[in-house]
Amino acid sequence: MVNTLPVPPLVTDAWVKATWEEFLALADYPELERARFYYDKGYMRAETTPTGSGHSQDNTLLSRTVSL
Repeated sequence: MVNTLPVPPLVTDAWVKATWEEFLALADYPELERARFYYDKGYMRAETTPTGSGHSQDNTLLSRTVSL
């Protein structure tokens, strides 16, 4: 069953204390399907990837710099 409630406030890119049930509940949010989640010993971490053209421009700049 897909959750239709709004996404709860979520701290990203940091380990936060959470229960296993709270961790599993995030899987029901389609808005978070591109995020990566980790769980270890009572702590959860969510990593979101930047989207949009700004992110792709940063990657292009970095690859061109390395190739030079």
